Amino acid sequence: MKRVRMDNSVRLINNVRPYLEFINAAVGLYFLWVVIHFVAGQLYVYYCVPLTFMGFIMSPLMVASPHCCALRWCIINGANNISTMWVVFGTWLASKFALLVTNRPTAHVVQ
Repeated sequence: MKRVRMDNSVRLINNVRPYLEFINAAVGLYFLWVVIHFVAGQLYVYYCVPLTFMGFIMSPLMVASPHCCALRWCIINGANNISTMWVVFGTWLASKFALLVTNRPTAHVVQ
């Protein structure tokens, strides 16, 4: 009996492992983009548009500098990727709910 349980556990782990690896990669990618977006936003404010009078005067010149362009790219693409990941997750969740509702047994009315 113990051997059968062990075999079932190993089989379950082997079947679930690819899904867990995929989820781990997706969550890791999501958090990577969140960190990139957050850090780039903080650095952009500090280096490209400082909250001083000189920062105000220099901001039109700084906007074209390479490091400000790179930070702006990270902010924009980070926001787009994060939003897209939420749409994908929402679509996946809606499809699971739709399958749950459509597979529900219905009561037949007897006339």
